[in-house]
Amino acid sequence: DLKVRPPSASLAYITASGNPASEYVSVEDLATHTQVERIKVGSVPYAVAASPDGLLVYVANQASNSVSVINTGSNTVIATILLGNGTSPSGLAVSPDGSYVYVSNRSTNNISVINALNNTVLPFRIPADNGPEGIAVSPDGSRIYVVNQNRGSVSVIEPESNRLVSSFNTGRTPEGIVISPDGGMVYVSNYNNASVTVFNTRTNAVSAIGVGTNPA
Repeated sequence: DLKVRPPSASLAYITASGNPASEYVSVEDLATHTQVERIKVGSVPYAVAASPDGLLVYVANQASNSVSVINTGSNTVIATILLGNGTSPSGLAVSPDGSYVYVSNRSTNNISVINALNNTVLPFRIPADNGPEGIAVSPDGSRIYVVNQNRGSVSVIEPESNRLVSSFNTGRTPEGIVISPDGGMVYVSNYNNASVTVFNTRTNAVSAIGVGTNPA
């Protein structure tokens, strides 16, 4: 399952990412560890991301080629954004100011950009590498990091110009990615490598940490 906890919230929004029959996001109360809501979204909800203010949660529906927008106040879907046939959206990240949502399209090897102010898809896609999955934006919004699962790498994109500026290698089958609050370190979980790749954004140094089996 993939989950996200909006800032300053007591709820988690969880997708059953490996379940091909799923069309729901579960809402869990973190204090009681109980499900308080079940929200119908698209087919095979795979990834989730919250807006910086916690008022919205975005859900990538892999089989529906869409993104659902959930209002966390009412826990209802207020918009469904279509990305195009065959995109298989697999990762989501929201810009630090909440203006844009970046969606990694696993089947078309690119990134869709959503204008979060009006829930429209911009008329271009940013090229990525083979099998883009996890995606994250640096705290200052100057870089987008995209995990390329089939390539074993991470692409580094400059959103101002929407171009690739660099990349670095990971372990086998990288999947999840997070950035430290100061933007200095990027951590990538390698599903088939029992490791986490660590990238220093200041020195461009790459190292690895051994962990348990199949981190995701």
